[in-house]
Order: sequence, then structure tokens, then C-alpha cells
Amino acid sequence: MGSQAPDSATDLLDRNTRAAIIKTTRQPDRQYVASRSKGSVIADIIPDKGNASVRIEIQTMVTNEIIAQLGLRVRNQLGTVEFLEIDNSDRFYVLAEDIPPSGKNASTFVARYAANGRLEGIYELPLENTPLTRRFVTVSGDGDVYFLRTKPDGIEVVGVGFRPLGKVSAIDVRPSRTAATPAEKPDVKFNATAAVRPSNRQQTIETAFAFEGLQWKLTQANYGSDPDSQCSGFNRIRRPWYLQGKVNQEVRGVPYCWGCHGSLANFRQRIENGTLAGNVCTRNAPRPDVAGVDCSAFVSAAWGLSVHYTTAAIPAIAAPVANPWDLKPGDALNKPGSHVMLFLRFTPDRKAEVMESSTGGCNGRVCRNVYPLASLLARGYVPVRFRAFADDQTTVSASAYQETEAPAGRKTASKRR
Repeated sequence: MGSQAPDSATDLLDRNTRAAIIKTTRQPDRQYVASRSKGSVIADIIPDKGNASVRIEIQTMVTNEIIAQLGLRVRNQLGTVEFLEIDNSDRFYVLAEDIPPSGKNASTFVARYAANGRLEGIYELPLENTPLTRRFVTVSGDGDVYFLRTKPDGIEVVGVGFRPLGKVSAIDVRPSRTAATPAEKPDVKFNATAAVRPSNRQQTIETAFAFEGLQWKLTQANYGSDPDSQCSGFNRIRRPWYLQGKVNQEVRGVPYCWGCHGSLANFRQRIENGTLAGNVCTRNAPRPDVAGVDCSAFVSAAWGLSVHYTTAAIPAIAAPVANPWDLKPGDALNKPGSHVMLFLRFTPDRKAEVMESSTGGCNGRVCRNVYPLASLLARGYVPVRFRAFADDQTTVSASAYQETEAPAGRKTASKRR
């Protein structure tokens, strides 16, 4: 989750009109998997009727023989669907998400199919109250499903229980006990008056890509001394990872900076004046002698605000989006007290592509990432819309998505990230 490289930004644009391509239905997807018992296989995810079902056709890469045709249907709407593995007993494993229109009780599970393609049951993945991780599930040769759960003080590998299913028309994952109890809303009153430049979705996306694509020279003054100051409670130092060893080199992207905020012009000026670049010590008090943006400062700047609205204060200026599938470019996914990401689009395979300022997923800077939607919802992220965009129907155009690097290669995953 987060390790899938976004495709070229130009894939977002219509070749003729140069307007943003916002597809509302699932697109066919081809995946390449190195399986345990059948070697390298190709899995084609083929949309079926509506958004609740797909067909999964699996063929070997050597002989092109079709070895399985699997049907997958959920009660609500499918998000991510990825073929994972064929175990030593020739059983098939598929990871999928079921996302209700309300976004509540979104679930992620692994479906297991017998060698003849019959659905046998599911493994429900415990995603609630866990941080985002890059790889979170794998299947052993014997067919055991393991979940990698990260915690503040370490990680643990958890074996996931199997739930057999009889003959069912659709997979209906039981609501989790934690999700059944609504989370309390943060008691936040934010009365500051924020100057807002005339803004729309187009300008928001352009600003976001400007933060991500900024090229600047890292001087010794920006880099700081070695060894750098140690963070409290972490085995890390103040300097963002992507800047390590880059003195007097051109770097890309505005660095993550805990508690920092400001416009892109402000960042440029401070860097030219020799200010230290970035600060990933999120358990220390914010420092006044560093430059960059943290997650909420980045979203505030993209929305054109002169005041830094924290993740806890964002609900004061942004309304929840009732149906997560209604997210539009320039909206956000916010977890009060934790993290916020700017939404860009849904990828053709129905994941959420975002721009964020992050210590981990972005290596300490502003970058693009792709996440399964249900995993974000299960972890407490709320789709929100800046109130100034309530009636904004602006079409995001080509200038928002200029490429400055060669597009990343297409994923060829063997296991779910």
C-alpha cells in the first residue's frame, strides 16, 4: 500500500481535449504473477455487470493455457481487485475490497477458490487502527494467509483466520466490531480568518504538482551538519531521507517539515536564504529554523489558504463526501489528528491516486502515491470537500499534469503491496 508507482501523469489527460479523464467504471486490468505451483501466470480482471462484480481469467505465460475462470461479486461496490497466488494445492487467492456507498464498514478480504474455480471462503483482513504499510498480506505455499500489522513500537505477523462460505451469490463481509461504533468527532473550534486566493480545482491541482515537481539546489546551509540532530522517540535524524548525500545537487520536491507551513514562493525564498530543509522529527516540537510543509500545510497551500489548517481543523472548512466514489480532483482524504492527502483521481483499477507530504510513503517530501480505497476508509480516513469547491465544476486541464521525469514502468507485482 503506497509502493505502487503512479503511472505517467499524462495518462490522466484526454488526447484530443486535454481535459482530465475521470472514469466512473472499472477498466480491464492485466496482472502478472509468479505463482508457487503454476509458475508465471497472467490474470485478467474483466469488469462484469455493474461495479459489484468481475471475472478473473488466469492463463499460464508459457503455454497460454487458461487454467481458471473465477467469479467475484460483493454486496456493495468493488474497489481494488488483485490476483495474489496459486498455492501448492492449486487453490487460487484473490484480494478484493467491498466499499458501500456510505464509505462505512468498507472491508478488505482475500477470497480462496478451489482448483476447479469454486469459491471456498474468505480471510478478513484486520485493517482498522493500523498505519499504512507497503506490504501487508502474503500467502504461503500451504495456503496460510498472513497479515503484516505495524504498530507504533514495531511490527507483528498475524495469521488470518479462514471463514468458509457456502453457495452464495455475493460475498458479504461482516461489519467489524471496531467499525460498528462511530468514532468520536474531534472537539475542535477553529476561529481564525484565513485569506483565500481565488481558487478552483484546476489551480489546486496545479499548485500540488508544483510542490511535487519543484527542482531546487540543496546547499550546505540547507543540508545542515553531520551528524544531524537526533529525533526523540525515533531511530532517525532531522533531515528527510531523500536529501541524504545530495549536497550541491539538484533535488526534486518540497521536503516534509513537521509543523511548517507556507506558500511555494515562501519556501523558495527561505531556501535561498540558507534555511535548513525539512524536518521529519514528528515527536519533537516544531522548529522555526527549517523550511518545508507537513501534510496539512501542503493541503492548505494547495487549497489557497494563508492559514495552516491542521488535520483536526480541516473539518471546519471541508464537508464530508457522503459517497467516496464521488471524490473529485482537489478533494481530500483526512484522518483528524493523523494525516491528510489531496485526492487526484481513481486509477483505472479503482485505487485512489493522491498527492501527499509524508515522512514514509514519500521518503520525506511531497509526492504522488496510489492506495486501495477501502484500506484508507478502514483506517479512519474521511473523504472531504473544501467548502469553496462545493459548486466548482472546473475541468482539470493539461497544464496541471506536466511530466518532468520519465514515466514509471508498469507494475508487475507477484504479491499484494
